[in-house]
Amino acid sequence: MLLFLDYLDRADIINSLKAAQKADSALTKPDKVFLNNTNIIEALAIAEGNIGNGRESFFMNAVSARCTITTPAKGDFMVDNTYVFEICGKSKTSHQIHGIPNAYLAKDNIEVGSASVIPLWLF
Repeated sequence: MLLFLDYLDRADIINSLKAAQKADSALTKPDKVFLNNTNIIEALAIAEGNIGNGRESFFMNAVSARCTITTPAKGDFMVDNTYVFEICGKSKTSHQIHGIPNAYLAKDNIEVGSASVIPLWLF
């Protein structure tokens, strides 16, 4: 099963997310698995797709093209072992990432960001 997930990851059908401490091996279980393209989510969903998963899949696909992404202790994504991102809707507060240096909220359904809040569409 893990080897099959590795093949899907290499074929750019899925994006596997692992902690930085884990070995980058085909036999290492990923922490999270995302479909590479959010259109696949909509095509495969029997009911309405999970909006949170769609947001995270979009972020993972957009940012992983240029950066290394791993699983942080807090937040959703660690980018280049420096920046922590929490992906959320417009009403979420920064409670989950409070006190973490270089932490940002990537919010959906907002047009303009401020301080540590970045509109998700900018990614």
